[in-house]
Amino acid sequence: MEEQEIGQVTHGRLKTAKRISRRQATVLYDQVPNVSVATDPLKTAVKRVKMDYAESVDAPETYPGDIIGRIAKKLKGNEREIQLFDAKGNPITVEIPQTAKFRVLRSARTTVMDEIRTAEFQGNGQLVRRLKMLQEGIEKSIDTLADDVTSAGEKYRLASAFYRQHAERFKEGTVADVLQPGKRGEETKIPFSNIAQRFFTKDGVDDFLRAVGDDKIATDAMKDYARYSLMNKAFNPYTGKLNTSTAYNWINKNTKVLNKLGIRDELVVAAKTGRALDVSQAALDTFNKSVASKVLQADVFEMVKTAFTGSRNYGATAQELLALTKGDVAAQAGLKKAVAEHILESSKVTAEGFFTDFKVSNAALTKQLRRYAPALRELYKTE
Repeated sequence: MEEQEIGQVTHGRLKTAKRISRRQATVLYDQVPNVSVATDPLKTAVKRVKMDYAESVDAPETYPGDIIGRIAKKLKGNEREIQLFDAKGNPITVEIPQTAKFRVLRSARTTVMDEIRTAEFQGNGQLVRRLKMLQEGIEKSIDTLADDVTSAGEKYRLASAFYRQHAERFKEGTVADVLQPGKRGEETKIPFSNIAQRFFTKDGVDDFLRAVGDDKIATDAMKDYARYSLMNKAFNPYTGKLNTSTAYNWINKNTKVLNKLGIRDELVVAAKTGRALDVSQAALDTFNKSVASKVLQADVFEMVKTAFTGSRNYGATAQELLALTKGDVAAQAGLKKAVAEHILESSKVTAEGFFTDFKVSNAALTKQLRRYAPALRELYKTE
């Protein structure tokens, strides 16, 4: 696979792994008995939020008074009877009770986290900061169960330990960055073609392997990235072999990552023999054109056809297309193949016969080669 496809596979496997892990954590938390929990940390957090808010300076929308009231109603368990505002619309202070049920606190935590996401989307930084104070207070109240000596405490400690592992795997480091959606609704804020590269470091590969575990599809995709990177760095598409010294330099530079993926020895053998791919030329051409299409973000054959149609300077057009491949060896080989196919396609004439058929005319091909000579000189100037 090439970079774009590797990124899509990796992102999909990480999303699936996170969803399964989160479901397992939820199951463990659901097994904790719905016991009463002391709310002292939450009451302290509410006081901190009130002290942090300066009515004479801060805008009213930066104070989560309504949310605090809703949480208090939820914890008291008689939400319908408690009013948050008087007849004039002034807020009524609702005190946090001394204890609350474990599951109600978890529900309150979810409410606050939803409000945090909304405030972040609105760009209300002060409200976000104060809501996070409340979230911390709720979590500390829930965590008082960690010292409980009953079966409730034991089950809570088990669920908490699993969730810490979940957070380390999916909410930290490169994995968290990859799984974070883009600001415009994209699946990820990191382009698919860059995902594998982000993991291809000493720390990044640790994050990756910790998250995917024994997922063979995900690890095979990352191994393909290693093969692809080596080929792009050291492969000569005209000889079909690797440049041995360049390959060794790349392997030495990335040894720690390759060892963790278990692929170093395979690549060392490839470097020694100079063999990069055990595939047919047709398969290699297809691969290279696929890479070129991804790098150019368009079908490479159609792009070549469009670029040269109406062009007055074929040499300059070839230079522009080469520049768009961004130095990617496989993409450049795919571009050259697409140009060759375009020239051949332009040299076809209808053959005589009962069935409509086409053949390449020598005269037409000679004419096209003369016409495209400036472009070919640019495309093949190092050969």
